Amino acid sequence: LCDLAVDSRGRIEGTNRIIWTGPKGPGRNHLVVPVSYDEGKTFVGERTISEEPAAYSDMTITKDGHVGVLWERGGYKFLTFTRFSLGWLEADN
Repeated sequence: LCDLAVDSRGRIEGTNRIIWTGPKGPGRNHLVVPVSYDEGKTFVGERTISEEPAAYSDMTITKDGHVGVLWERGGYKFLTFTRFSLGWLEADN
């Protein structure tokens, strides 16, 4: 119930990072996305994508350097695409 995007070559803005999505809970609620700069040892800067129930997600880095997350919601009835910038994700880091 999570997805991982690895930018190990620093394709986005020259920094190696691991970006992860998954539910924070309880249960399958509160879909979050944190980032790691140390090969996954720690994750910081957790941001909320949605507080509603969320199921499986998939992630990509778009050609313009944004992060795109396709995720299930509404009891598996809807697919939602959420796009955000690294500036939004890393604002507090």
